[in-house]
Amino acid sequence: MLVSGRQPETAYILQLRAIRSGLDIQSFKEEVAPIRHTLTFLQNLNDESLTRDNAPSGILKFFRSQARTAQLRPGFSRFIDQFSYDLCRSVVITQVVKARKVCLSQILKLLSEGRTTLDHFCQLACKVPEEVPYAAAVRAFLQPEEDSSKRTPARYLEQFRQALSKIYQVETDISPKLRTRRLQAIEAYDPFKVAIPSVEETEHLAQHLQIQRNSTVHNNGSGTTPPTA
Repeated sequence: MLVSGRQPETAYILQLRAIRSGLDIQSFKEEVAPIRHTLTFLQNLNDESLTRDNAPSGILKFFRSQARTAQLRPGFSRFIDQFSYDLCRSVVITQVVKARKVCLSQILKLLSEGRTTLDHFCQLACKVPEEVPYAAAVRAFLQPEEDSSKRTPARYLEQFRQALSKIYQVETDISPKLRTRRLQAIEAYDPFKVAIPSVEETEHLAQHLQIQRNSTVHNNGSGTTPPTA
């Protein structure tokens, strides 16, 4: 899956680079792609609890705090996969507790400052009552796997999708159209396989988008030069 669309925020990427200055450029690109993909994903969900209070800044600070130790846990071979998993856990936790007006940025701030731990938040979120329709899916995702052979990014991603989808499926204060858009965004989200396009792929994409724009202009009739007086 390729990261495409909006122009990257140069200042944001430079800050990420400063945090991971010890990486070679290719390894750094492999870390930038999932972060950009996740930022786009959060925007596509159109959920204020996940975007307000400058969520990109909160994610950057969380990334910095996690990178200080960068100690890989069982099931992960790359730091960025582990970070993406922890960010996904933070998203689900936000959804479980957002009735208390808690947002993702606030949770990431507490984690970044070392005032609590993600495991502690997970324990709190897993106390959701059994009768809540998404309770089982949330616990399946947030509770640690006893069998280490099951600790894989692919498994975590599937559990994340199921938990977040079930949360949105039972919300009553959103329109059917918005619910559908959110579920589609969740299905398309995959930070573990996303990649930055090469120069050739970027040029091909730009050409394709230009052809589409030219076609739209032509079909709308706005490409016709108006007669002069």
